[in-house]
Parts: sequence; structure tokens; C-alpha cells
Amino acid sequence: MKNHNNPKVEYKKILMIGNSFTFYWNLPQVLEKMFEASGINIKVFQKTIGGSKLHEHWTYHMQESYAFKDYDFVTFNEHSTYPLLQLDSCAKYIKLFSETAKNKNVKPYVYGTWEYPYLKEISSQRHSNTMQVLDSISDVNDVTMCL
Repeated sequence: MKNHNNPKVEYKKILMIGNSFTFYWNLPQVLEKMFEASGINIKVFQKTIGGSKLHEHWTYHMQESYAFKDYDFVTFNEHSTYPLLQLDSCAKYIKLFSETAKNKNVKPYVYGTWEYPYLKEISSQRHSNTMQVLDSISDVNDVTMCL
């Protein structure tokens, strides 16, 4: 993408797909400002729905409005409890999104969120915490995990 202020500058583009853990503290804008301040030419876009799960993004929006081919990178943020309580769904949709991204020559990333108190309570009753589960799913799908 050309920078309209300086036509010689090319920008990479990131699409962030997720929920309030992606948008609540203006994470896309914060990242974009950090890139800009560091001299990195990356623009950040988002497709977010509060409280959403990846299966909702896939089912209701993927085909008509998530044009992966227009981006260089994409991040996926699953609902905070799904890696622990709905592992099969979490793994399925990370795989589907990742395969779709790779087929469009887009680098996929899984974005893991912090373990807030309720999530820590769930984690304490399992063998793995959220980040360990997401890391395993990422490894299996050859996707980079980012925190």
C-alpha cells in the first residue's frame, strides 16, 4: 500500500481479528503508533466483535468481508475461555483461519490474552494454562504465537 503523503513509502498491513481483548484498550492504534514511532511502515486494521469467538467471525463474516489477500499479516484472538473450555472449537478455527491466511500468502499469528482472575481459576483446574494451550495449537498449525 502506498503512503499518500510520501508515494515512495510502502506500508505493510496487519489485520487483527478478535474481540474486546483486541479493541478495548485501542490495541490496533497503539501498535500502529509504536510502529510509526519506530520508523516501521505498518498499518493496523481490525475486525472485532465484543465477546466473540473465532467460529463467529468465520461463520458470519469470513467469506464476505475479511479479504486476507489485502494484508501481509493477520492475528487471531480467540475468546478468552475457549482454549480451556472449548479446545476443539478453538483448534478448528485457528487451523481454518491459518490455512486461509497461508493460502493468500499472509503470515498468521495467534494473539493470546492475559489470564484475568476467572481465567486463572479455570486454568488452575487443568493441566495447562491458556498460553500453553494456544502455544500448542500454534505449533501444530505452524503459526507464530504472540503475547
